[in-house]
This record gives sequence, C-alpha cells and structure tokens, in this order.
Amino acid sequence: MATEDRSDLAAALLMERLVREAYSDRGPGSVTPLQWAILRTIGRVAPGPCPQSWIARYVGVTAAPVSRAIRALERHGAVATGRDPDDGRQINVELTRTGREMLREDPILAIAARIRHMDPDQKVAFRSALQHLFVAPEQHGPALGEYSDR
Repeated sequence: MATEDRSDLAAALLMERLVREAYSDRGPGSVTPLQWAILRTIGRVAPGPCPQSWIARYVGVTAAPVSRAIRALERHGAVATGRDPDDGRQINVELTRTGREMLREDPILAIAARIRHMDPDQKVAFRSALQHLFVAPEQHGPALGEYSDR
C-alpha cells in the first residue's frame, strides 16, 4: 500500500473514531446513532409533525429501520406518533418535551464543538473536504459501504 493510500486510510479511520467516540454511550437502552439522526431531523430540520417516510428518505435509510428506531424513541418518551389526518396510511412523528431535552445532550454537539474551535482556515478546508466527499461521491471512487483496492 502506497504512503498516500495509507494516509487516506488513516484519515478515514480518524473520522470513524471521532464519530464512534461521540456515540460512546452504547449500553442497553441507549439511544443509537440512527435514533439521534431521527431526533435531529424532527427537531432541527422539520417544523411540526414529520411523516415517517420523509424521515427515512431524509436520513437515507429504508422504512423498516426507521420504524423500529421510532418505536424505540417512543419507549424513551422522546417522540409521539399518530396517523396523518389526511392520509391514514401515513404515520406522523413529533418530538415531545423529553425529545427536545434529549437534543440538548446530542452527542454530535461534541463534534460541532471541536469544529468550532478550529482555526478559520481549517474550518473552510474541513467543510470543503466534507462537501467534496458527500456532494458527488460517484466522482471520488466507490460509494460509501463499498471497498475497492484498485
């Protein structure tokens, strides 16, 4: 493996470690990264009740894991669900007071704090690199979740 390839792998592993450390509470009954993403989506992106199908599309996963995560969040008291009055097939999800309180302790805020303390030029470079990785991934090698050593 070339030195540049090792450096790229090392950078990817550091990103993984940073995110893993943010979600260090992994005991039974703890809130999972997907559940945090759902709470964030409802609390920061969408005002009012959100259709469960929209949440799934927004966080980029299929309906089944989102449905399971929402049921777990209901057990935590973080969200309330109900049928859409205009379309009874659709489930709407809304944050509760507990969910809003939980968002104040969102583990992703620790990463945001680290970014906030970066030098302004580092922030610009970091944001640019992230946009480069996520906006047009097909231009930058295999999709996330795929691996190729070619």
